[in-house]
Amino acid sequence: MSEADSTLLQRYRLALDEANIGIWDWMDIDKKEQWWSSEFYNLLGYEEEEIKANIDNFRSLMHPDDEKRAFDTLENYLSAGTGNSITLEYRLQTKSGEHRWFQGSAKATYDQDGNPIRMAGSIIDIDNRKEAELNLEEEHNLLRTIIDNIPACVYVKDLDGRKILANRSEYELWGFDREEQILGKRDADLSKKGIAALSENEDRQVLETGEPIIDKDAYTQIDGKEYVLLVSKIPLKDSNGNIVGLVGISNDITERKQMENKLLERNQQLEKLNNMTNKIYSVVGHDLKTPLSSILGLSDLLLSEMEDEEALKENLSIIRQSALKMSDLLGDLLNWARIQTDDLSLNKKKFSICETVRDTIELLAIIAEQKGIDLQFSSEISFQVYADKQLIATITRNFISNALKFSDEGDVIEVSINRDEEHWHVSVKDEGMGMSEEYVERLFHDRKHPQKEGTQNEKGSGIGLKLCNELAERHGGQISVESELDKGSTFTLSIPHG
Repeated sequence: MSEADSTLLQRYRLALDEANIGIWDWMDIDKKEQWWSSEFYNLLGYEEEEIKANIDNFRSLMHPDDEKRAFDTLENYLSAGTGNSITLEYRLQTKSGEHRWFQGSAKATYDQDGNPIRMAGSIIDIDNRKEAELNLEEEHNLLRTIIDNIPACVYVKDLDGRKILANRSEYELWGFDREEQILGKRDADLSKKGIAALSENEDRQVLETGEPIIDKDAYTQIDGKEYVLLVSKIPLKDSNGNIVGLVGISNDITERKQMENKLLERNQQLEKLNNMTNKIYSVVGHDLKTPLSSILGLSDLLLSEMEDEEALKENLSIIRQSALKMSDLLGDLLNWARIQTDDLSLNKKKFSICETVRDTIELLAIIAEQKGIDLQFSSEISFQVYADKQLIATITRNFISNALKFSDEGDVIEVSINRDEEHWHVSVKDEGMGMSEEYVERLFHDRKHPQKEGTQNEKGSGIGLKLCNELAERHGGQISVESELDKGSTFTLSIPHG
């Protein structure tokens, strides 16, 4: 070799070493021996004396997951005899035990019969690039998995309006089995002319202005079925800020729209019903209570002017008591209806609770007399409370009426009033039928109020105690019940001091 050739060879090897390219030569393919350049050893971290250059050692350095693929490819290449070069990517184990990615390129030479006789090539460390590629692929797969599994339809269109990406929800919505079937299609290929034109106009608006469209209702037809989609379209920009397409996100809200329409119809029906109910309240509150007030007034007048007519006086008292019952029932119904429609407001003011309870007892005294029941009232002191007088009277009346209803002749009913530091209390204790624990539990919690007939087969409206409980809660108070079957009951109203 001339000096010039030697110099050129040295320069060539120096350039290869500086480029971190390892060279290998398989001088005789029928033999195992090879030649590896110094940079080849350097890339693997070995000294030349530490590992012999041969095909067996090269194969032993290859990662098990890459070995079969790489050598099957090599065998097919040598058998083909094309004379072209071959490029593969595979992992080799370095001296430290680490597997690094390399790109190997090689070319074989053949004899006159087409048999491979020699092969030479190179390896380049591409581990950093490969790691970046694998990370990018992993991120792409993760993003694709997320996009394909979110319930919303997601797609990307280019500047010509063609779909270049579509997730599973999107292509399945249009009746396709694979993404490839919808790629390249425009709205005109999928929708009716008028519907497609509206969508394409929106696309142009986004692409020309750069302003997104967010949550807009869009109506379309797919296979003859009408759909309502909630659509957003956002401009897609490249790294230089140029608009290169748009991203579309849509949700099928057809069922929701149908439900909204049904709810609208239902609300309209309820509004009509509410207006009708208000009219009923007006009839009950005015047209029925007005004549009852007249009956009460006339009976009071007759009772006061006909003192000598005992029989007539007794009958008129019964009439008056019946009218009172009807008035009380109507009052309960009205209060209950107002509570259900949240139309009941408290008219709180200070009043004597003792006087209010005494007035209620006087109203109901005739019933106690008729049933032979001793109705007693006791109060430690007279004091004023801050509450809605009419509603507290309603609660008290219900307590005493129930006690009278479920008591027998000779029984005693005790009505008492007391207070402590936080509450004032009205209690009604009777010796009547009493209730089981199970029945007490059902008093305020059953949707359908449990009803029992009284000792003289008296019936009730079934809303009295429910109403009382609601009224007590409106005052921030509560009702407690103590009862034992066949031994009587005690109902206590507790209201915090105002």
